Amino acid sequence: LEAGEESLKKVVSDLSIVGIGDSVMLGAIDELQAKFPNGYFDGKVSRSLIAGLDILIDLKNSNKLPNNVILALSTNGDYSERLNKKLIEIVGERDIYWVNSVGADDPTFNEKFLEFAQGYSNIHIVDWERAASSHPEYFYADGIHPKGSGIDIYVNTIYDTIYDNMMGKYKERKEALLQSKKEE
Repeated sequence: LEAGEESLKKVVSDLSIVGIGDSVMLGAIDELQAKFPNGYFDGKVSRSLIAGLDILIDLKNSNKLPNNVILALSTNGDYSERLNKKLIEIVGERDIYWVNSVGADDPTFNEKFLEFAQGYSNIHIVDWERAASSHPEYFYADGIHPKGSGIDIYVNTIYDTIYDNMMGKYKERKEALLQSKKEE
């Protein structure tokens, strides 16, 4: 790997990051904390998007909402365009890493949120559904909550999405810098 890629791995691991989620995130908090030691993770059983928004508001109002936010709030409850717009209002220009779900109450949530997210360059979909859909061994019998290697895949899917986004930004900056040097 190039030195820049190695440096970026350290940058991603050292990020100040907040993760708000439901019981799926709750089951992976220890692994998330190990992967992102400077992160704050808050998971709770049956948490829906509306409850997550209240936590984001509190973090923002106390100046504790960093530039990178992981949200895993699509398993419980129905999709709501109004709440998603409120989410954007709260988070603003920060990067949102939206973890889609497996076995959501609303089976159309992931598809609808993906369509919504296309209007925002700061929303990055962590495609947990794609990573896990053909692997029943990742889950407990409920088919929703990961276990064992499923937790590792969940955490690595989040990490990889953040890394890929930051690598894209790194390459854009590098290219722009090289282009400006050529023009000089």
